[in-house]
Amino acid sequence: MSATLASVYGRNSASIAGTLTAAVGPIVTTRNGFLEDALVSYGDLYPTLKLKRNNGLHNYMV
Repeated sequence: MSATLASVYGRNSASIAGTLTAAVGPIVTTRNGFLEDALVSYGDLYPTLKLKRNNGLHNYMV
């Protein structure tokens, strides 16, 4: 007999940086920006049980 317990794990991240320049007549305005975000997630647990037997040359697994 054997027993296992498995799960999944994931991480995702994104970022963006930019510069915006606007001119109205002689006035020039500049803005700089940076945004970033990340997500870490865990999945469900997956239990598995196996029962293995043999009878001479015959093998059985449930």
